[in-house]
Amino acid sequence: DFGLSRLAETDLSHISTCAQGTLGYLDPEYYRSYQLTDKSDVYSFGVVLLELLTSEKAIDFGREAEDVNLAVYVQRMVEEQKLVDAIDPALRKGATELEVETMKALGFLAMGCLEEKRQNRPSMKQVVEEIEYIISIATAKVHPKYFNQ
Repeated sequence: DFGLSRLAETDLSHISTCAQGTLGYLDPEYYRSYQLTDKSDVYSFGVVLLELLTSEKAIDFGREAEDVNLAVYVQRMVEEQKLVDAIDPALRKGATELEVETMKALGFLAMGCLEEKRQNRPSMKQVVEEIEYIISIATAKVHPKYFNQ
């Protein structure tokens, strides 16, 4: 989150600061510990991934009160087994079954990135590996001749 960037002396080991950043993208544990970690970046990436899948803003006060926070809204949709309904209708329209399944897989990956507790989130390396896996499965099904050699 570039809102958290600060100029600092190069010989400092850390900077103490009060909670700040862009609403909707911040790791919930940051509010409790004031510590940003690599898992904080994973949380923020999960929000961006949801924005791409839903075409919605991370925080939108134009939505119903319980749905203002995109992460909370999509989590509710997952619990109700309606993840597909949260995906942008323009993306779903005309999509093949494989494309919808790929979007769902990315949605579930995003939800893994948004786990409340940092230790339950994947590392960014694991996120990249999962995205590569999802793409490889989709590609193999679309272009099987490349994978049956």
